[in-house]
Parts: sequence; C-alpha cells; structure tokens
Amino acid sequence: MAAPTTGLPEQVGGERNWDYRYTWVRDASFSVHALRRLGFTDEAAQFAAWLRDRVTERVGGEGGPLNIMYRVDGSSDLKEESLERWSGYRGSRPVRIGNGAADQLQLDIYGEALDSIWFAHTRGLQIGHRGWMAVRGLLDWLTANWDRPEEGIWETRGGRKDFTYGRLMCWVAFDRGLRLAAAYGRPADVAGWTRARDAIYEQILTRGWNKERGAFVQHYGSTVLDSSLLRMAMVGFVAARDPLWTSTLDAMEEELVTDSLVYRYDPAASPDGLAGDEGTFSLCSFMFVDALAQAGRVEEARLAFEKMLTYANHRLQFASTSIYHFLFVPLTIGLSLITAMLQTRWYRTGEPEYLRLTRFFGTLLVINVAVGVVTGLVQEFQFGMNWSGYARFVGDVFGAPLAIEGLAAFFLESVFLGLWLFGWDRLSRRAHLATIWMVALGGVLSAAFIMAANSWMQNPVGYAIDPSTGRAQLTSITALLVNPVFLRSYLHVLLASLVTAAVVVLAVSAWHLRRGSSTAGFAGSARLALTVLVPATLLNLLVGSELGVTEGVYQPMKIAAAEAQWETCQPCSFSLFQIGGGANDQTRRRSFRFRTCCRCSPPTRGTARWSDSTISRRSTCSSTDRGSTCRTCSSSTGRCVEWPTSAVSSCSSGCGGCGGATGWRTPRGSCGWRSGCCRCRSW
Repeated sequence: MAAPTTGLPEQVGGERNWDYRYTWVRDASFSVHALRRLGFTDEAAQFAAWLRDRVTERVGGEGGPLNIMYRVDGSSDLKEESLERWSGYRGSRPVRIGNGAADQLQLDIYGEALDSIWFAHTRGLQIGHRGWMAVRGLLDWLTANWDRPEEGIWETRGGRKDFTYGRLMCWVAFDRGLRLAAAYGRPADVAGWTRARDAIYEQILTRGWNKERGAFVQHYGSTVLDSSLLRMAMVGFVAARDPLWTSTLDAMEEELVTDSLVYRYDPAASPDGLAGDEGTFSLCSFMFVDALAQAGRVEEARLAFEKMLTYANHRLQFASTSIYHFLFVPLTIGLSLITAMLQTRWYRTGEPEYLRLTRFFGTLLVINVAVGVVTGLVQEFQFGMNWSGYARFVGDVFGAPLAIEGLAAFFLESVFLGLWLFGWDRLSRRAHLATIWMVALGGVLSAAFIMAANSWMQNPVGYAIDPSTGRAQLTSITALLVNPVFLRSYLHVLLASLVTAAVVVLAVSAWHLRRGSSTAGFAGSARLALTVLVPATLLNLLVGSELGVTEGVYQPMKIAAAEAQWETCQPCSFSLFQIGGGANDQTRRRSFRFRTCCRCSPPTRGTARWSDSTISRRSTCSSTDRGSTCRTCSSSTGRCVEWPTSAVSSCSSGCGGCGGATGWRTPRGSCGWRSGCCRCRSW
C-alpha cells in the first residue's frame, strides 16, 4: 500500500489530493529490490506470486494485462469519487476516494515489473511455469502496444503523450524478458522481442534526444526535462559516463535540482491538467544521488545524500521508541512485585486499605502492560527493518531466548494477569493471590530471557559458526544463561525495576497524602515503597559498579567511549557526570553544520545577495563570501548549510554569467553556478 491516507494535499488549499490506499505495481516492484537486499526473501517471493496472479487474471482494461494499481486484496475496482460535502484538510478540496488514474495507460509498469522479476532471479528466486507463461503473455502484448501515447509515470491528466520514460521501461521489459528466456531456456518470441527492444532504442535516441537542450526530454517533440529519466543509466540503457547522459544530468541539475532536492518536472513548462505547484520528490532526489555517483561525481553525490538525510527522522526515532518501550518494561516487573506484596499483606491481615491499594496499583499495572505491548510491537517492527542482516547471521542464537520469552514467560504473565483481573469473585483468596505472584514470576522470567539475548550481543558465548552457511548456531543454552555479563546485567535490571516501580508508587502515594485522601491506605503504600526503594538503590549501585567492571573486561572500547577516554590509561579518570569529553574530547567534527539564519529569495541573474524575504519556489542562496564560510539556503526549511572555505577556494575572476560576483572554485578548479549565479558545487 502506498499510504494509509486519502485527501491529504500536496499544497494546503490545492487540488492535488489523491487516494493512496492502494498498491501500485510500480512502487511494489521497486520494493522487491529493497526486500531482497534486506533479506526478506519470502516477502519478495510472495509479491512475485501476487504479481503473477494479477497478470494471469488479465483484468486490465485498455492499459493492458496489468492495471497500474490494485486494492490490497488484488481487486481492481477503484472508481474515483469526490466527497463534495467534505471540506478536506484545512480547506483542501476535493476529498477523493478511489483513484481515476487506475485505468490509465502507463507503459512503464511493465518494465518495472520485469526488472523486479529479473532481479529476484539474480538473487536465487526462480520463476516457475505459471509465472513464465504470465511473463510471456505480458511481453507478447507489449510487442504490439509499446509504441502508443500514454499518461506516463506521473499519472498526468493533461492528455496522452509519447513519454520517453515509458519507452525506456518498455526497452527494460524486453531486455529483461530476453535475459530470462536465455537463462531458463523457456519458449519465447525471441525474434519479436529483440526487434521491439532494438526499435525502442533507436526511437529514444532519435526522438527522445533534444539537440537544443542537449538532453533526453520528457516526451517526444518537447524541451521539458523529467527526473524519471535519472534511471536511464541505472537500468543499463546508456553508459553512466556517456556524453549524452552527462549532458542530460547537467541539464537536470540546472533546472530541476534545488539544494539537493529534485522536482519531478516543471508543470509550468509541461501542463499536467491540474492547478497548483509541484513539490520536490524524495525518490527523485535519491535517484539523483545514484546518477551522480555512477557518473563519477562521487563527492557531489555524497554531499547531496548527506543533505537529504537531514530532512529525515534520525536514529533518534529508533532510539526514542526503544527507550519509551523500556520505560514500561522495568515498571511492569517492579509494579507486579509490589502489587503482589500489597495483596499478600491484605491476604494476611484482611485490612481493607491494602485491598484498595492492591486494586489501585493493580489497575496501573494492567494499563502499563497494555501500553508496553503496543510499544513493543512498534519496536519489534523497527528491529526487523533495521536488523534484518544481523538477524540473518545470528538469528539461530539470538532468536532462541527471545522465542522462549514469547512462548513461555510472556504467555505465563499474560494468562495469569487475565485470571487476576477477572478472578476476584471467581477464585479463592489463596488462588487469586497465587495469580498475581505468577504474573510477577512471568515478568521476572521475561526479563531473564531478554537479557540473555542482549548479553550475548555484549559477550557471545555458546555458539559455533556453520562453515557451509556462515551463520552462527547455538551450541549451549546453558552457556547463555551463565554468561558473566548476563548474570550481572540481569540482576541490575531486576533491581532497577524495583527502584523504578518504588519511585512511582512513592510519588503517587505522596500526591494522595498531600491531598488528604485515603491517608491511612496510601501511608501504607508509601512505607512499602520506601522499604523497597532504599535497599534496592544501594544494591543497584554495587551491582552497577560490578557490571561496569565486567563490561570493561569484555568490551573495553565501549567503556572507553562512554568515558571519552581517547588514550589507553591505567587507572583512568572517573567522571560521575559529564557532557562531552571536555579537555580530552578529540571528536572529529562534521565538515558542515546547520544554523538558523536568513530566509532567502532567488537571486536575480547577475547578482549574488542574501535576503530576509520569505522563501519562494525553487529558491536558493548564492554562495557569497560571508566571513569564513560558504553557505547555501535550504528551499524547504530556510536554514543555511555552511562549510569551511578550506574545502573550496575563491574564484579569482568570478563565475561566468554572475556579473563579476565572487564565486567558489570546486576541487576540479571550475566555478560552480546555477541559473547564472555563483554557488558551491562540491567540497
């Protein structure tokens, strides 16, 4: 699915508000490359089977054997409707459901589909008989239909044209089909596919190339550029350093790129039948990075790539999810133990205050468990997406304790929590008391198996490498459970859980005592919390110190990094609290940084100035001398990117077309400029 949303506008108040709750063949084909590279072989194979079924069904209309998009269940009823009574997001109308582009003719989808099938083949996913028959039928249809006007990859609603990218991907479809036929020795119209492939090649070189622009253009007979053609070298149609291609790349950089962000095309130059302006397209921006790197402009590619990363969520999102989840883990363990203590006190004394406290803090425990489960699911998804390569290598070892935790410990905890929650009037007091202690036991065991897996990452034990697969295999579960790092870290976690829960219980009790409500009852919970908190804190200091010493034995570089120790020392200095490395800090600084600064407007030709006006479309700051730095201004954030002038030297005579304004010389010795105004091209 492209996105779980509909009606969100590209521009507030604009009409480019589409329903994206569908599966695009093109996007899904691109996903196969990512899935396979990340190790998700089964998922890639399942999509290939899904695509085969769509081709076999042949429910496509004028667009051929395939529709460009489907519902997630594979159905193709996507009739577009406008909800006239809905005002839309911040007045952005119309709000649409369905997608009228579903019946468009977009020839490029066949190339993307065949390219993904070929890529899967090169990674060991073979195509079966049914799949090959579907591919052959698809290419036979394309042989007779590739030379037709179409709506194109961007689903424009300004009429059909001979889009160059559509022809390019038809070439890819025939090229990959011929490769597959040769690889498998399957029956195919090899002669017909070859003629079609060669005809497309000749046509693109004669009609898709515009001599005046010195570039491949969006559609035949036009001068408009289109960033979808950044894939020309990636798919092998043209050599990455062919003068025809490098000239096209330069033209795109001149017209479609602003501060590393890339537009799909210019709607003003090529009307698409819709009102409003276009925003930049992240996929095209990363394709631009690939194109630069393949063309040998690696430093420029690196700069564009790193600048693109500044627009994304950093690892802080991954870290914050893990931290947020882990806040609930020790609280669950500690609260279950304290709730069990409170209920035990009620069982022994019969005092109603302890019954109220048990129910009160037990309710907090249930809420905490529920939130912990939800945040854990998000965390597991992020682990799967970020650690797939790691899991492929050590999954047999790392997965064993996690599987035991899920099937035994968590199952124990959740089942008895349900019995405790609904068994107040159904179980005897003794049996009901046993359920809360079983909940606590489940939490303690859950922490044990999770910490066993975590400790193995700190100090791998009890495994061997399979020479035939290169994968780690578990040889002794006992070794995992007596790992020196595990024994100390597990005890540290249990004590920290008691400290965390005791602080929460003490804080809640103090708040109620301050309000004067149920004074006697909350005084008892406060006493219990203090009774747990003080010894648990003191013990945790000792265990934590011992754990630090243990980590110093097995991971000395980790401790050195935590203490910012750059040189080997014995003994080393000790810092109870420190931000950065102080005088010992030798951290290498990045060669550029962000600083909130001016907003900028596009400098006019022949000038190079900074302005405090609001950002205009495709705006850039000229790289003028402002002290010791060279700056460019982000068109989407209004922040200046700056880096030291040591990376680039000043042009002695200015850049051509800048009216003598001082520019900057690139490492290759040429002045960088865009739209006639000086700027930094690389560093």
